Amino acid sequence: MAARSQTRHGFLDPTAAEAWAALLAVQFSKELGICQLQLEGDVKNVVAAVNAEGMDESGWGQITEDI
Repeated sequence: MAARSQTRHGFLDPTAAEAWAALLAVQFSKELGICQLQLEGDVKNVVAAVNAEGMDESGWGQITEDI
């Protein structure tokens, strides 16, 4: 079990904050050498965007594309 936290200021959109947290979780897992990861989130739009096949052109789409 591992944990990480980060303070980030300037998010006006809670959806973007949720997407950013998911990106950090993926990056942290990669640093730990975890190959399989199951992410859970409470923002339906972020979950759908991460699981989608096509381009995400929302305001936080670049974050989900990085995930």
